[in-house]
Amino acid sequence: MTKVRESALQPIGDAFNHHRLPLNLVETPAVAMPTMESELLSHTIYILDATHDLQASPLIGPFLNHPDSSVREETGVAAAEITGSTPGARNHNS
Repeated sequence: MTKVRESALQPIGDAFNHHRLPLNLVETPAVAMPTMESELLSHTIYILDATHDLQASPLIGPFLNHPDSSVREETGVAAAEITGSTPGARNHNS
C-alpha cells in the first residue's frame, strides 16, 4: 500500500514544479493522512502547503504534534507558509 500511495503522491508533488494547483484538486489524500507512514505524511503535507490555500491549515494542523520529528518539522513549515508568517515561499521542487 505504501508504494501505491507514494506512486500517486509523487506526480502531484512534481506538478507543483510547473503549476499552482487548487486545494480541491489535491485534498483527496488528506482523508488517508492519519493512516500514512511518516514519509508519505510529510509528502502529503508538502503538497497541501504548495497550494498556499488557508483552507489547508485545518488539514495539516493535527500533525504539529506528530511523534515523528520530520513530520512535525514539515507541518510547522507548511503551517507558517500557509498563514504567511514566514518571509518568502520555499521552493516547491520535489
